[in-house]
Amino acid sequence: MTPTKAQEDNAAFFTALSHRRRQMLCEILLRHAPNGLPFGALQVESGLKVSTLTHHLRFMYQGGILNRKQIGRETWLSIDAAQLFHRANGFGSEMVKNTRSARPMNDPAATPTILVNAM
Repeated sequence: MTPTKAQEDNAAFFTALSHRRRQMLCEILLRHAPNGLPFGALQVESGLKVSTLTHHLRFMYQGGILNRKQIGRETWLSIDAAQLFHRANGFGSEMVKNTRSARPMNDPAATPTILVNAM
């Protein structure tokens, strides 16, 4: 079975947020929303080396949560909070739609039998 486009997009989205430094960068940029920060200011505020910052920003851009805008000689970076919420919410909706038999974790019928018997 081949992953769907939505599954590929969701994987990239969660990869964009799966590292503590990327979460830190996301928080910094959200504090400066909606305009964001120029690359140099983000580098200073984050305390990351340029190469490390570039590495993490690449994952965030590929995950669809980072906006880049060239203003003169500066590259401005920002996070669209609405898009971030939409992507996270869309993932949950897609999972529920694709797993019709899903039950809340506090539902006794959702507890795997093997784990109940092992206890």
